Amino acid sequence: MQAHVKHNVYEVFAQIEPGGPISHIGNLNAPGMDLAKTYARRIYDEERWSEMWVVPRATIEVAHPDDSAPFDVPPASPAARPGS
Repeated sequence: MQAHVKHNVYEVFAQIEPGGPISHIGNLNAPGMDLAKTYARRIYDEERWSEMWVVPRATIEVAHPDDSAPFDVPPASPAARPGS
């Protein structure tokens, strides 16, 4: 009889060129970080990524100081955004 292995959800982010924008490219299920990184490299190989990050979904935090704040707030004008 095979034991049940708990799989965690991992979010995958990547950038094509060094210093370029970071994009969320998908997510995957894996029993641990080592396999999550291996799966990410194999699943999301349609581009030649300069960098790829694999993050456990459970560790992602809300950036707004009020965790209950709605996400339907209009974005700041482009002039007010960092890097614009």
